[in-house]
Amino acid sequence: MGNSGAQPDRRFAVAFSFPGEHRSYVEKVHAALCKIISAEKVFYDKCYEGELARPDLDVYLQSIYHDQSELIVIFLSQHYKEKEWCGLEGRAIRDVIKQRERDVMPFRFDNTQIDGFFSIDGCIDANATTPDRAAVLINQRLQSNPGQPLPPLIACADNTARGNPASDSDLPTILRELSHKLHELQTLLEDLADSRLGPNENLLNKSGKAIDEMRSCYEPRQFRLPKGCCELLDAAWRSAKDAFSGYDDYHFPPSRDPSGMQRCRDATKQYKALYAKIQDSFRGLCH
Repeated sequence: MGNSGAQPDRRFAVAFSFPGEHRSYVEKVHAALCKIISAEKVFYDKCYEGELARPDLDVYLQSIYHDQSELIVIFLSQHYKEKEWCGLEGRAIRDVIKQRERDVMPFRFDNTQIDGFFSIDGCIDANATTPDRAAVLINQRLQSNPGQPLPPLIACADNTARGNPASDSDLPTILRELSHKLHELQTLLEDLADSRLGPNENLLNKSGKAIDEMRSCYEPRQFRLPKGCCELLDAAWRSAKDAFSGYDDYHFPPSRDPSGMQRCRDATKQYKALYAKIQDSFRGLCH
C-alpha cells in the first residue's frame, strides 16, 4: 500500500507505544513534549481513556498508529516483547516501517530482540536520556521530517492577536521557534545545575551555543512582541548567562570559585520561573 498524491493531514504528530512498566518515564516525556507542541497533537493513551473504551480497541489502536500518526515513538524492552497489546501495536508499526511513509523513532531500555528491529537500527538509550531531553529529541525529529510542518505549541489563529504588536500571520512560527529554543535551553541548564554530573566541557559548550541561539532567535523578532514579553525574554537570557558563568567559574578556572555552583543553581531556578511566565505570555498572545 503505497502513497498516491498529497500527504493526508494526520490527526497526531506523535504517538507513543510502550508497555505499562515504562509508564512513569513515558508520562514525563509526554508532559515535557506538550510544553513544546500542542497536547492535542500527541497520542498518549491516558489522555484518551474515554475514546479508547470500546469493544474494537485492537483495531482502533492499530488505526491510530498506522493511519493517524506522523511519528511513532516506541519504547522497546523485554516488557514490550512480552505484552499482548504491544504486539498488536507492533504489527501496525512494522507495516509503517515497510511502507517507509512515516518515521518510527525507537527508544530502548534494554537489548531484547524485538521482531522487526535489528542491531543496525538507530535507537535512543532511554536509561541515559532524561524525559526532558527525550522530548527535545522527539521535537528535533519532527522538524527533520521532510514535508511535515512542526505542530504549534498553542493553537493560534492567523492575524487574530487582538491588538498586540505581533498581529502578523507568522506569529505562530515566531512563538514556536522561541518556545523550542527556550525549552531546549532549560534542559541544558538543569544539567549544568546538577552537581552530581561534575565538570563537563561538552555540556558547557552546548549550553553556551544554546544561549546564543536563543538570543539570535529572539532579537530579530522582538519588535513584533509586546514590551512585557520582551522584558521576560531579556530576563531569561540574563539568567541563563548567569547559570552558565557560575558553572564555568566553579569547574574550570585554575582558582575555582566555591560559590559558582550555587549561583548556577539559583540562576537556573530563576530561568525556570521566567520560562513558565513566558509560556503564559505566549498563550496570551493567541487568545
